[in-house]
This record gives sequence, structure tokens and C-alpha cells, in this order.
Amino acid sequence: MKNIMRIIGIITGLITLLGSGFYFVENSFDNLLYGNLFLNISTGIVFVFSLIGLYFIWNSKS
Repeated sequence: MKNIMRIIGIITGLITLLGSGFYFVENSFDNLLYGNLFLNISTGIVFVFSLIGLYFIWNSKS
């Protein structure tokens, strides 16, 4: 079970961090300037998923 969680965490963490890192940096400034609600929600969701992935990676190490 722990190995499955580790694999899921690593995959989701890497995909969301690599995919959203660039996306988040590119769009966060536009979001702050224009307050686009849809972009804020989407970046928030992606950020939450990356946090979940990192949480699984952190848990699997200990």
C-alpha cells in the first residue's frame, strides 16, 4: 500500500509541479493585476494537487 501511495505521489507531484510551475508563474501576475476569477480558481486547484502530491511523497519517506 505504501509503495502504491509513493508511486501515485511521485507521479502526481512531478506532473503537477512541472506542468503548473511554469503555468503558475506565468499567470499569477496576470491574476493579481486583472483578478480573473477563472484563472485564480484553476491555479488554485493545480496548486492544491501539487501539494497533495508532495504530501504523499513526504509521507512515503517517513
